[in-house]
Amino acid sequence: MKFNKKISLIIVSILIGLLLPHTELYLIVVLILGFSLIIIIPLFLIGFVIYLISEIENKTKLSTILKVIFQVGFPIILFISSIVFSEIGVENYNRNKVEKIIIKLEDYKIENHSYPDKIESIYKQSAFWKINYTFNSKSKNYRIGYYRNSFVRIEYDNETKLWNSYGWND
Repeated sequence: MKFNKKISLIIVSILIGLLLPHTELYLIVVLILGFSLIIIIPLFLIGFVIYLISEIENKTKLSTILKVIFQVGFPIILFISSIVFSEIGVENYNRNKVEKIIIKLEDYKIENHSYPDKIESIYKQSAFWKINYTFNSKSKNYRIGYYRNSFVRIEYDNETKLWNSYGWND
């Protein structure tokens, strides 16, 4: 079986892009690369369009230069796209999961006339996905939330019935 470096690079770019937003390194990568990619991505997209046009017209010299740009730029574009899709997908999954737990909390209150002191009464915490739950016994309300990535926390406040997000500066 022949080892194809181009396919391997594309697969690695996508996998790293899917996993990176859910690690502690994400903040560092965003700060270091994020602002420079604002300039690089449009240049790669322009190069890609020119490459496609030159391939159609069979201009070999220009096509060779742009082929190199495409081979470097395409994995980068896939990498960034996979980060975006990963964040969107995981965000939807987390929100749906917490909304289901909120329904369980409301059912628990109907049966027991109060919300539980600890979330473990209705939901078993996972090692991979943790939720934050706090119950205020004085106000008889709770807050439940999760981390979107390593530095943004999303919380639902039962008292206000609103979702809030808290970053590293809140």
